[in-house]
Amino acid sequence: MASSRAIAAAVEGVAASLRRRYPRDQFGTGLVVDSVAPARLRDAMAEDGISVVLWRVTVNGHVRARPPRRDPAGRAFRPSLPVDLSLVIVPHAAAAQTQLRLLGWVMRALEDQPGFPAVELNQALGGADVFGPDEAAELVAEPLAVADHLALWDRLRDLPPSAFYQLRMLLLDSEEALEEGAPVLTRDFQVGPAAP
Repeated sequence: MASSRAIAAAVEGVAASLRRRYPRDQFGTGLVVDSVAPARLRDAMAEDGISVVLWRVTVNGHVRARPPRRDPAGRAFRPSLPVDLSLVIVPHAAAAQTQLRLLGWVMRALEDQPGFPAVELNQALGGADVFGPDEAAELVAEPLAVADHLALWDRLRDLPPSAFYQLRMLLLDSEEALEEGAPVLTRDFQVGPAAP
């Protein structure tokens, strides 16, 4: 049952995972790893670090008609909305060698952890109950088409070599309950003209 805070929890979860796992013996303790708004990326790039930027959100087109969601008590809710989050992971450093080493480490670290379980994502927002215990977010590398790369370049000028990923099938659950009538038990067919 991912609430509407799932997008924030998922993006922060990726940043928190990198923050927790980066090799301090190689890059020092002063590396800043954070989720950053696209408008603030240039400011973040002033110091050595890794920025996780959400640059596009799309409704997943592979899942069409989803059934109503049911809670543990059996109540029906409007179907969940499946969304895909496009992320760009931007390593930035004053020295080109450091920046390229960070890029290599980020790509290897994310390949080693392709999924993010609910427990990890919930901790990213301070232990909030955003995701249910059986939910997770799948992270996959997303090579960009030329048109997408140019569109991103227009938004984020001076983008250094970066890695592109997608968090797939994040389900945003509705809190709007569906009214359900009693089940139909019998049918009554009449022969002849309809009654006035």
